[in-house]
Amino acid sequence: MKLVKSVLALGLTAMLLFTFAACNKDPKPPSEPPTSDEVTTTEPGTLETMGTSETEASSEKPAAVDVTTAEATTIAPTTVPGKPSTKAEIVDYFNAAYKKVKTEKPGYTFRERTVIDKDGIRSSKSWLENVASMVLPIAENAFAKWGDPEVTSKGADHSDLPPYVNVEPKWVKSATCTENGGNYIIRLSLVDESVPVLPKDSRTTIHGRMLDRGVYNHGSVIDGIEQIPVIKIEINTFACDYSGSYLDAAINKATGAVVKVTTWTTCQANVEAKVPLFGVLDASVPLANESEYTF
Repeated sequence: MKLVKSVLALGLTAMLLFTFAACNKDPKPPSEPPTSDEVTTTEPGTLETMGTSETEASSEKPAAVDVTTAEATTIAPTTVPGKPSTKAEIVDYFNAAYKKVKTEKPGYTFRERTVIDKDGIRSSKSWLENVASMVLPIAENAFAKWGDPEVTSKGADHSDLPPYVNVEPKWVKSATCTENGGNYIIRLSLVDESVPVLPKDSRTTIHGRMLDRGVYNHGSVIDGIEQIPVIKIEINTFACDYSGSYLDAAINKATGAVVKVTTWTTCQANVEAKVPLFGVLDASVPLANESEYTF
């Protein structure tokens, strides 16, 4: 799996937060880590999702994409009469359109960004929350802006394009089909998913199968964080609660070709780590990853 920006952002967050904390506070007994190793889905939770403009974070999630430009813009959608309306119908329509992408292999550009909600970080140590608001703007500013687009040529290997398998209706909390000019705009909102133990392969989870970017696995997180220079951080617990994630697809009405896909992955990363000379620290960090694939 690729070491995506969200993993790098989390690593930088951990380094800044735990390194600064280790130099300033006394340790307290850690809370017990979760013991379950099952991945579960839950009813809609209270985790906040995050969205930003290209230059700063805000509390609003990105709107559905307008594919007349590479930039996301707000759309006032209208219901598509006579088109797929139930969740099952919309999922089937998306699967059929996306199958064309995998078989025809059009060229596409990709870009992504990661948002860290510095004000949403929580810890059993209240002082650590205050530390976060001071030191985490460094990580926030480093990753919230869009990265440079990556270009994949027509006919190249498209196996790395999520979703990796046909979407199943049971993975989708709600589905909508709206209209914008010559395109249908489909939104698939994912079910909430709790992952108390990092999987070896993120694609064993619903979010990993559908979104991948912003979805964590054992290798990328443990290797990424524990190999951070300056300070050796040992991860005791890393649990993920995903809530508010979705996939948007713009599909040409006439040809059935996918024009653009936007994925929005939100995660509350609950981390307990051992820091040298300090002991055990814990933090709950809200993260979001936004990725765009323009065909």
